Amino acid sequence: MRVLYLGANLRMELSTSSGPQIRALGLKQGLEQAGVEVIPLMAGDQTKTEGARTVYRKTLKRSLPPRITGAMRDAYEILNDWRLYRDIRTQVEEIEPDVILQQHVRYGQVGVRLSRKYGIPVFLDDITPIWEGERYSDRSLKLIAQYIRKRVFAQATGLIAVSRDMEKQLRSENVPDHRIHFVPNGVDCTRFDPDAVSMEVRQRYGLTDKTVIGYVGGFARWHKLDFFVEVAFSVAEVLPDAHFILVGYDPGGSVESLARERGLADRFTFPGGVPHSEVPLYLNAMDIAILPSTLPYMSPIKIYEYMAMRKPVIAPSGNSITEEMVIPYKNGLLFEAGSEDAMREAIILLATNPELRQRMGVEARDWVQTSFTWYNQASRLLKAFQAAQSGS
Repeated sequence: MRVLYLGANLRMELSTSSGPQIRALGLKQGLEQAGVEVIPLMAGDQTKTEGARTVYRKTLKRSLPPRITGAMRDAYEILNDWRLYRDIRTQVEEIEPDVILQQHVRYGQVGVRLSRKYGIPVFLDDITPIWEGERYSDRSLKLIAQYIRKRVFAQATGLIAVSRDMEKQLRSENVPDHRIHFVPNGVDCTRFDPDAVSMEVRQRYGLTDKTVIGYVGGFARWHKLDFFVEVAFSVAEVLPDAHFILVGYDPGGSVESLARERGLADRFTFPGGVPHSEVPLYLNAMDIAILPSTLPYMSPIKIYEYMAMRKPVIAPSGNSITEEMVIPYKNGLLFEAGSEDAMREAIILLATNPELRQRMGVEARDWVQTSFTWYNQASRLLKAFQAAQSGS
């Protein structure tokens, strides 16, 4: 079987390491382990848009009302979706895929267009809720966004949800059960292997005698790292050897500034954004891995990577993936989402019990090695692809 993976987001390139890109490469790896040939085509490699995005950010967005610039941005996305379809048709004819797996994006119709033209089954991956698409669409184009969503959902062979919450949302949009496929994220346990990674990060930052509580990922508002800084303030009062490391790009340095304001400058390390290939190094420096917040429909890749690196995980309840992955007192702890006291108690419990941490870490790695590698997740996809080919 030959699968075309279509990264339809204009920012997706083979060389980038965003969450969608990590998922794309992970599924590619898993499918190839299952004997499937996967050919990736990323929109960012096919259509160069850096110049237009720079003009938009530095000129248009600063000089025109948001309603107008939002409409211009979304119209540009629709135009580029057509351009992508036009530019890759010849490549698709040469590749002759048996299945198209397209990353779902707002206004993205290229996969269903190719499916109709060449009679190839198309699956839309990593579906996001309708409200997320509308939040980032200008109000004048919401009806267009809704129309395109309904159209591609009706024409796609299958829709892939990364969480049970997303499954429910698809059902609420009247997508039949047989066209919904649950495929959460996973991890490469070979790359994320604590026995094969050095402790150089711990040594680099002088953390050898510290209990390190860490995070790797985005610094968006909904990640609630400001909330975590407040939790860290109360933890630091109780645990003099606790140190906190937050790995990722901090726009404007707002989280780091908050840590300084709370008098925690010497208790926090902010390495900034790092290549995905270096993430295991930073995870290996941690004793406890945390997830302060997530959205209900998401499947946080960091959870799987934390566990593969044999780290006990502290994560919020209220997300179907965290509640499935984190088994309290076995491989981590759940806390009531948004509760500073509950998160503080979970951190103190693990920070003061090294034997419990070690036991949980072993259980965590065993858990993902057994059930949540990219090969495990790709096997779910392969069953859907085979069913589509056979017409069942």
